[in-house]
Amino acid sequence: MTKEQPEFQSGQASVSLQGQQPDELILPAQAEAWRQQALQLSPLAQLGWFRLGDWAEQHNLPQQAIYCYRQALEQVLPRDPLHALCHERLGHLLFLGQNHLEAEQHYLLALEQDSQLFGAALNLGCIYFARRQFRQAEHWVRQAIALRPDNPAAWENLAEICRQRQKLADAGAAYARVWQRQHRPDLMVRHALLFPMVFATEAEIPIWLERFAAGLAQLTRAGIQLHNPSRQVGVLHANLHYAGPPWTELARQLAVFFRQACPGLASQAPHCALSARRPGERLRLGIVTPNFKQHSLGRMFGQLVPELDRSRFEVVLCSSEVATDMLGQRLAAAADQYLTLPNAFFAARSALARQGFDILLYPEIGGDPQSYYLGFARLAPLQLALWGLGSSTGLPQIDAY
Repeated sequence: MTKEQPEFQSGQASVSLQGQQPDELILPAQAEAWRQQALQLSPLAQLGWFRLGDWAEQHNLPQQAIYCYRQALEQVLPRDPLHALCHERLGHLLFLGQNHLEAEQHYLLALEQDSQLFGAALNLGCIYFARRQFRQAEHWVRQAIALRPDNPAAWENLAEICRQRQKLADAGAAYARVWQRQHRPDLMVRHALLFPMVFATEAEIPIWLERFAAGLAQLTRAGIQLHNPSRQVGVLHANLHYAGPPWTELARQLAVFFRQACPGLASQAPHCALSARRPGERLRLGIVTPNFKQHSLGRMFGQLVPELDRSRFEVVLCSSEVATDMLGQRLAAAADQYLTLPNAFFAARSALARQGFDILLYPEIGGDPQSYYLGFARLAPLQLALWGLGSSTGLPQIDAY
């Protein structure tokens, strides 16, 4: 999902913040100095605080900007247009700082007072999308589009929401609107490979399979180049397996396409070319999934991990998420090691390559973008997949199921 960045006012005040760093807290003495500076900027205290917050925002001082906007809100009447703008600015800063709950509150207050705030509407859509509240996400993104019908970010966000809601005709139309302004290869891939999660009738299945095959052939002919498919495209094909034949061949062709589009996906960890381990040495087993938590997969591994024979296996759980809930913490304690992977794809791949795994297991390679694209690399002498794709991933580096 594409976020709306804050739009800064130009030509505002120039003040000294005495070398403060962006993440420093505001102390009482500093607050009084800032109050005096704000009053110098404008005889109206609320406007002075707003301008000072704007200046801090432009100079990458988010904590100071948040402080100033909060001060302005205490002095601005709700009917003043500045009130809605302060809420929107606060929402932007909190949103960029991953404080989505408070950002949501400020965006809603801003839009209640001024329904024309494009950035607030667009970012509310992003917040609800991240929570998988797709109906609310679509409502706010469509409101953003009504305000700026030619904005490609809003149309792209709508396409992703409609894809999740299985409104594939709407998703395709939204991708086409973005394509009118931005001829990006990732847009072409996501549009061409739209595929339902659930079919309305059995008769639809061959139609969608034919469409997918045609789109894949078109992409292959176009010679598309991608630099990071995990981030640009994500995973698109897990539900093909449930459509039946010719799923296995389509999976293989899809893997060929991605290898051609991004040759950097192919990689081999140095230890994979070395000799086998000495007799009696434990096999190092890595299990890769983001769902070592309260999740169907987490519950399954909650029973499996403690039962693995530690005289034979050294067990390392690898996840892009920190173990925070009770089940995740129990799994982390049951393993020999819990490795938190970077969110960035190539950094995550490098982290796995350094582990020297003998066996790497991907439990849900068809449902997790990072796992699927990691499967293009040889990161262990033996690489296995479980469910997610029950018949074939199409990846030659996956050795067995």
